[in-house]
Amino acid sequence: MRRGIKGFEVCIKAFLFISQVNSVDDNGVLEGRWYDDYKDGKTHGSWSSSVKILKQWNATGMQPVKYGQCWVFSGVLVTGTKRFYLVRNSFSQT
Repeated sequence: MRRGIKGFEVCIKAFLFISQVNSVDDNGVLEGRWYDDYKDGKTHGSWSSSVKILKQWNATGMQPVKYGQCWVFSGVLVTGTKRFYLVRNSFSQT
């Protein structure tokens, strides 16, 4: 029984991390954009490190960093959860 509870706790923690990455409804780390107007942020392809994204988020008083797409969200999520041994790898379909 204990094993099932631990698995549930991991799922809840993972869900909380996921919600913190998405800025739209949870004031999270990253704002997504899937079209060509990136004037007030960076294009998704210009990021080279999710650590840089997290540092920018922290330096701006936890204002959402602009902009990312699926693989950028995934990188930020994995970086944030590795510390807690929740996620080791990420897969993203494009």
